[in-house]
Amino acid sequence: MSADAPDVNDIVRKAITREVNNQRRLANYTWEQKSVERMLGDAGELKKTEVRVWEHLNLDGTSYRKLTEKDGKPLPAQEARKEQEKMDREIARRKSESASKRQERVREQQKREKEAIEMREEVMHAFQFRLEGSEKINGFDAWKIAGEPRADFKAKSREGKMLSKIRGKIWVEKQSNVWLRFEVVTLDKLTFGGFLASIGQGATLSAQQMRVNDELWHPEWFRIRLNARALLKKFNADVEESFRGFRKFQTESRIVETAEVDK
Repeated sequence: MSADAPDVNDIVRKAITREVNNQRRLANYTWEQKSVERMLGDAGELKKTEVRVWEHLNLDGTSYRKLTEKDGKPLPAQEARKEQEKMDREIARRKSESASKRQERVREQQKREKEAIEMREEVMHAFQFRLEGSEKINGFDAWKIAGEPRADFKAKSREGKMLSKIRGKIWVEKQSNVWLRFEVVTLDKLTFGGFLASIGQGATLSAQQMRVNDELWHPEWFRIRLNARALLKKFNADVEESFRGFRKFQTESRIVETAEVDK
């Protein structure tokens, strides 16, 4: 790499700051999520495919997900009616709850969002970064950066503990400092939910980001190939999530930019 190459840590730091601000802006949007899950046999043969589409909404201060399609078709009338009735009951429940209960519900979601942001901010301390050059990603000029886990990294957040068990590459757009793509492989087993579920070594994760509008970027797709275990049941799967139909529902919302993450 030439002597006038940019500081790789500075690139990553700015990308993380942009990502944190993106996550905060997302609270002002509704969108659709399509999930394609392919269950595989031990030899990698396709056994079953399930396709689902959900609409993500904000109901009285916290998120809600409503199923709208299955296997490429709108829900049958009876099932669609049940989904609508389920959402109507949840709307009624949230509207009738006491002020203290609503605050508790909102605080719980804010806690989850805060934990996700803390994990992103820990990335700076979890990896040794190396600039590998530049590439074109989805029409944008991007820096290509490799990340290897640091042996001395000590996670502060619960989610941050996973960072020491992965390595990967990230592509960051040169002008805006937005991440455009990442590819990750697991180096060890990742465990979730009090050891009830886990992802095995060698699972691969990748994502590509798109520009939604002047203020928001969001993953266009996210893919994971894994060998996993949940409630003692082992399975292999390919999962792809894609996102569409972003609509801003709080036109007067104002997001305050955060400062750059700590070095």
